[in-house]
Amino acid sequence: MSKGVFNMSENENKVCPVSCKIEHHAMMFAFLAKHAIELCGEAGKDAILAGMTTYGNERGARMAANALAHGDEFTTMTNQAYGEWKPDYAGQMDFGTLRTEPTLQTYIAKCAWCEAWKKHNITEYGKYYCVNVDTFGQEYLDVLNGLYPVE
Repeated sequence: MSKGVFNMSENENKVCPVSCKIEHHAMMFAFLAKHAIELCGEAGKDAILAGMTTYGNERGARMAANALAHGDEFTTMTNQAYGEWKPDYAGQMDFGTLRTEPTLQTYIAKCAWCEAWKKHNITEYGKYYCVNVDTFGQEYLDVLNGLYPVE
């Protein structure tokens, strides 16, 4: 075979592991949202937001179940302890708690998903991930809506 040509018969029985990182997931969502909105307009946007609400509720329910299974109450304080993804490397995310009394106040200084969308100039569509992803645990919503308001 000439250089640069892929011979499928040589590789058809090989197992090639796929490792998607946060940036891949962020971009897959943003491209899906972009095409749904471009093709279907408001109906596409509504479908994306409805899907994220469903996903946020399902994810939140899993996080709550994990908290309860470990003997913890599910509160805004324990929400992130039972999150479903971890940063790919140290420093990829920067978030935390500013105070707990009289109300919980958190911050997000760096978000790997937002960084990916900025890098690829697609925040306009990626932001829809943030709107309803934490519908079950809302500590990030106000911050994210402030950074990337949805019209």
